[in-house]
Amino acid sequence: MTIDWSRIEEKPDAKQKVDGRALLDLRAKITDLEKQLSSSKKDIEKQKIDSNKEIDKIKSEKSNEISNLEKKIKDLENKIADSEKKLADSEKKIADSEKKIADLENSVKNSSDKETDLKQVAENKDKEIETLKSKIADLETDLRTDLSKKDKEIEDIKNILKQKDKEVESINNDLLKKTDELDILTKKLETLEAEKSEMSKAPKVLRKIQELIEIKGFLSDKEIEELMQ
Repeated sequence: MTIDWSRIEEKPDAKQKVDGRALLDLRAKITDLEKQLSSSKKDIEKQKIDSNKEIDKIKSEKSNEISNLEKKIKDLENKIADSEKKLADSEKKIADSEKKIADLENSVKNSSDKETDLKQVAENKDKEIETLKSKIADLETDLRTDLSKKDKEIEDIKNILKQKDKEVESINNDLLKKTDELDILTKKLETLEAEKSEMSKAPKVLRKIQELIEIKGFLSDKEIEELMQ
């Protein structure tokens, strides 16, 4: 025989009886609820610990990757600055060589008395200048190729950084999602604790009801209501 609470609510002034089986059933339900509550607490604590460890590990890894990439960009920018300086020096040498050519051409035109010697000197200088021009041209080609490669490396690293930023943003979104899940579990835990607190009062009331029934044989609805308050 179970406690018919709906009947009690419908007829609060009528006399009701409660047997021991109803009390045992209620105690079993309370025990089961306490087990569920304890298990939920352990699960929530484990999820919190695992989530925090995973988040800290991912943040540390991403931070190190970004730091290394930023250092590499700085090194490449320094190398490009050095290459640009070398290119400027080469361009200055070309300008100096072109000036020498102009000076030599003027010397040839203005030195008719030493035409033969000057022609030989001019030819030698022309050969030296052509050799120098060839070397400078090769150097310029190498420098421009190196600059192009460095620009591509920087662009690739910037793209990697963008991707890492997206990964960090995704991690933050996952963190927010897990935080929301933990909030939901915490609220559920609070609800279970409130239910447990409410139901923990029931065995005392039911024992009192049973004792009075054993003494008096019955209890009125008013007496039951007063005991449950």
